[in-house]
Amino acid sequence: MAEYLVERVENFQIWGGPENGQDTGIEYQDGYLYFSVFEVKGFPDLSLNLDLKKFDFQQRDKIVYTNQQKFIDTLHKIGSVNTSFSLRYVLFPEAAFESKIRLYFVVRVFSKEKDEKAFLHVTRQIPSVFPTEIGLYHAPVLITDEKTQKAALQGIADMQYMAEIRKKESIFIPYSGLTKLKYIYVPFNYAAQLNTMIQVCETLVKQSLAVILDINIIPTVLTAYEQHALKTLIINFEKLQREQKISVEPVDVKDDGELVEMPADPIVKIAFETYRNTLNEYASTGGFLMSCRVASQSVAAVESVITVMGRNSAKDFDYEIMSAHDSPDELGLAKRAFLQGNVSLTTYNNEIWDRPDSPAVLRRLHRLCGLSESGGFFKLPIPSTQGVPGFPITSRPENSVNEDGDGSTDWYAEHHSKAAMDSVIVLGNIGLRGEKLREELRITLKDLCKHGLVVGVPGSGKTTTCFHILYQLWITHKIPFLVIEPAKTEYRVLKTLRGMEDLLVFSLGDENCSPFRFNPFQVLPNVSIDKHISNLEACFRAALPLDGPLPFLLSEALERIYSDAGWQFTQIGSLNRKKWPMMVDLYQKLVEVIGQKGYSGEVLSNVRTALEVRVGGLLRRSVGRMLNTYLCIPPEILMSRPVVLELDSLNDEQQALITMFVLNMLKEYVKANRKSGTRLQHVVLLEEAHNLLGHVPIAQETGNPKAEAVKYFTKMLAEMRALGEGMIIADQLPSVLHSAVVKNTNLKIMHRLTSEDDRAQLGNTMLLDGEQFTRAVTLTPGEAYIYKEGLERPKHVFEPNFKDDFEISEPQDDLSVKASMKDFGSQNAAIYQPFVECSSYCGECDQNVRVRAERIMEGYASHTKALDQLLVKAVEAENRKCSCLYLLKLLLAKPQFLRGSREPKRMVFCLYVHFLHSMQNLVKDAARSTGCRCDQRHRQQVFEIFWIVNSRRLKGEEF
Repeated sequence: MAEYLVERVENFQIWGGPENGQDTGIEYQDGYLYFSVFEVKGFPDLSLNLDLKKFDFQQRDKIVYTNQQKFIDTLHKIGSVNTSFSLRYVLFPEAAFESKIRLYFVVRVFSKEKDEKAFLHVTRQIPSVFPTEIGLYHAPVLITDEKTQKAALQGIADMQYMAEIRKKESIFIPYSGLTKLKYIYVPFNYAAQLNTMIQVCETLVKQSLAVILDINIIPTVLTAYEQHALKTLIINFEKLQREQKISVEPVDVKDDGELVEMPADPIVKIAFETYRNTLNEYASTGGFLMSCRVASQSVAAVESVITVMGRNSAKDFDYEIMSAHDSPDELGLAKRAFLQGNVSLTTYNNEIWDRPDSPAVLRRLHRLCGLSESGGFFKLPIPSTQGVPGFPITSRPENSVNEDGDGSTDWYAEHHSKAAMDSVIVLGNIGLRGEKLREELRITLKDLCKHGLVVGVPGSGKTTTCFHILYQLWITHKIPFLVIEPAKTEYRVLKTLRGMEDLLVFSLGDENCSPFRFNPFQVLPNVSIDKHISNLEACFRAALPLDGPLPFLLSEALERIYSDAGWQFTQIGSLNRKKWPMMVDLYQKLVEVIGQKGYSGEVLSNVRTALEVRVGGLLRRSVGRMLNTYLCIPPEILMSRPVVLELDSLNDEQQALITMFVLNMLKEYVKANRKSGTRLQHVVLLEEAHNLLGHVPIAQETGNPKAEAVKYFTKMLAEMRALGEGMIIADQLPSVLHSAVVKNTNLKIMHRLTSEDDRAQLGNTMLLDGEQFTRAVTLTPGEAYIYKEGLERPKHVFEPNFKDDFEISEPQDDLSVKASMKDFGSQNAAIYQPFVECSSYCGECDQNVRVRAERIMEGYASHTKALDQLLVKAVEAENRKCSCLYLLKLLLAKPQFLRGSREPKRMVFCLYVHFLHSMQNLVKDAARSTGCRCDQRHRQQVFEIFWIVNSRRLKGEEF
């Protein structure tokens, strides 16, 4: 089984046209011919197609004709004079009626060397450019069985009769005084008809012997020499229409002109208009060398089929039918041209071209057809309500192996989208003139690797579309996703759907629902400390206004906290329990760095205020719980399951910062764990993206967090493309997003947009035409214009009503989310504990106990100087055994905090651990001044003493 056939050929004819004074421009070269054969296997039953039945036959045929013209235009663009495309209708008279005709699409490419690259570049585009989008045609099936390939390519071998349709050519004798032009040669252009091919197929199936109808086109353009000749003739003919003395220029540029007196010649008007139209069309868009030929073992069959084909394809006076079997030599050369996918040079008007003075420079014109002319001949059948005579009625594309078991494969499924139904996301049904068709618009998973943008005013269906995409990603393809939702809590409802039980919902900044834990200072394996620090700096710059010296102070503090934790900048991250910095470390280090800089007065005041506002606020309340943590939810969990992060409890700056932290984690994880060329592995959906990636006036870009965020994000978009990470940006209006974000997405889904500015900004990136631009204002909920790479124009799509289909009403309340996340919290209890030591005693963190311990610590923290002195005395009194013994001295305070606690021992342990971490600077200072060496075993011993002392004091006993 082979995708194509190749054969060696000598003296292959290439008719590229005259150049630099050549006569006809025909060259003969040795090389290789590559062939691929596709088959169109039947047509759908239109009686079941309610979407097209509403149109009358004339309207429907025009719609189909327009789409087929686009197909022809595309073939011209992807081909060259070394390429030919053939539609080949082959009659098998002994077959059942619905299988009498097989329609092949043959691609032939000539190459001087044995090199398949140019051929494969063309042939592998055929399924994607085939006119399948209107619901009438299935993607063609690639024939890989050699026997079937040869039958399609060489079936003409035993046929004795052949005829061709060619343009009608005429000779006009001009005014006798015109001595230089003895005659005027005019090839008439085809006036293409709206050929449905139904009558042609009806005629074919009536024949009793095998018949082949072949329409072959070779893309080409007019050469400069041909254009010069046409322009010269047009100038001459234009003058000949007037009664005057004129200087007639010759057809051949080598001859001299002549001054002639002549009256107006009305017959020249025909030639003038013909050549002018020819030059206008062929010079601008090019055309094809075309052959329309019929072969059979029956001369009557040839005459019947070629006559009906001509009558349906062009007007009577535009074409002539010529036999190609008047002599064995002529038939042999015509067959050779057929077998090689070429036009025949032997089928011509000998009364014109055998003349010694024939205009050789114009000889290609009787074979040349413009793109519109070709449309009457190079046609796929347009099915009637009864289907197409000779073809089976099919409801879906063929499988990879056809019914005859010849090994034919569905090329589109195998080569274009790799098991198409297994690798696509369905976006909805295509709309035609405001009505929904049965055909679906699908995107591949590879399309999502190039990212997407979903926009629309509130209520237009934007969120519903996102639901639909995410649901298919997980249910159909098991591809996890991460939703970052700043404003609402809509996506949590997905967890209620069958199959979505693995979805994790986190309420960032709301500890009473489903708390989140994230330590931005943790460095992943295969990521260097130095690179991570740089990324953290970018996160802070992209989220917080950092004025004056703050960026430099932040950079120095970040470097120091990793150094203090025992890390070197050249080291690589790890998941072991080696100490990671925390947010409180950054805050305290910033205080220390600021104190060392010698700032004073207003500068010092401003810096301290900025520090407290920007970083100090990240240590308090729920945000502090979330970010000031040693452990965090493992990236492996966030990247392997569907996850929703709800940010609505955070303020704008906090939302921006946590979003940057999460995106940075994701980027580092992806770059450390995937290789270039990875298929889609994960998708991020960023809702209300303007909060982070909003439009920034050029004058305000310097130092603006949003400008920094856009710079970071656009770079990330480029990096993630090849690493299997898709990113979807969702927002109400494209105008509020930075233009770089809009431009750097492949998939664009536009729901209703009322503002002209919004429609213009997005419409220009997705090729909206005038009608679509206007209609975007009136799109109903669930309607959208969708564009992606590979589509010539945006598609009007009716998206499924996901919420109605799954009976979704309101999102879950907080209690329901909390209950649904309970198992996750129990299985990952250590993540929610603030310190490493917590796991040695506590199972799950008791929030009431923790809050009381933190409040007590806040009171102690306000007396650091007194504590420092007390600590030194305590250590000295204990003969420098353990600096942690200072905690015993602190117990001189009243122990009211134990009263009312259901678990006093847990309360004491919680307070003890908070002391160790909150007062760690005091502990370090004391250790340095006393030479103490404090380790975990000593700390455990001190805790036991700590517990005994508090227990006795609680009972009123003296210690």
